[in-house]
Amino acid sequence: MKAVDGVTFQIGKRETLGLIGETGSGKSVTALSVMRLIKDPGRIVGGKVMFEGENILDKDDAFMRGIRGRRIAMMFQEPTTSLNPVFTIGQQITDITRWHLKMTLKNAISDAIKKFETVGLSDVKRRLKQYPHELSGGMQQRVMIAMGISCGPSLLIADEPTTSLDVTIQSQILGLIRELRKRIGTSILYITHNLGVVAELCDRVAVMYAGKIVESAPVMDLFGDPRHPYTQGLLASLPHYSTRTERLRTIGGSVPDMIDIPSGCRFHPRCPRAKEICIHSEPELLQLDEQHILACHQCK
Repeated sequence: MKAVDGVTFQIGKRETLGLIGETGSGKSVTALSVMRLIKDPGRIVGGKVMFEGENILDKDDAFMRGIRGRRIAMMFQEPTTSLNPVFTIGQQITDITRWHLKMTLKNAISDAIKKFETVGLSDVKRRLKQYPHELSGGMQQRVMIAMGISCGPSLLIADEPTTSLDVTIQSQILGLIRELRKRIGTSILYITHNLGVVAELCDRVAVMYAGKIVESAPVMDLFGDPRHPYTQGLLASLPHYSTRTERLRTIGGSVPDMIDIPSGCRFHPRCPRAKEICIHSEPELLQLDEQHILACHQCK
């Protein structure tokens, strides 16, 4: 079983790529593969992960420990399972800057206080002494975000980083991410279900379904002219301020079980435009124009 199969994309300097798709489409596994954090029995069986001219799949564990958190950082979706319960919040964030940036403990604490204030934490000196279980889910998420940006990484992978935050703090965090990109040239892979955030934050967007990318384009092109039936279904399910309706549109069915993947196009059991070729032949990912790629028999 392949949770992710043949996924390919590029992220330029200061560029933000949005990765969208339903739960189970392979977005988080893609991110963990980039970080080389796939745990047994899972494994990466092929391909390359090119970062600053090097294939990090060829590197040893010592190399990866040196770049994780420093040159590539990740904001995880679920902070309750990502923060270490036996260390204080202060220990966990200062360890990052002391290891990677060689800060003194005093400077690391000062830097942590600034980062906590930036992400909207209150009473920050007290937070440094607390353990993860003493913080709410939203506060834990803000701690994770502060840890992710603490070293000014070249690539920031954000896996639903604002899911548990209220809209005010969410806006602050998105502003912080934009500033990080502008100030130090950070590239961002932003994984989310929130298409409004994608439209506001991202330069390009890639749509995943059942472990594959089915469409990718500049964000305004994709929102203005979605070509794949799955992308069209996602956008059609959004409420619109100019339209009143009793029920939102839905995509029938559900994401397939990756143990029993449909033949041909993986979306064909749910696709309103599916034909015989879709059932028996898997579509290739083709270049429609300079920046728009698509995998669909009916949209060539």
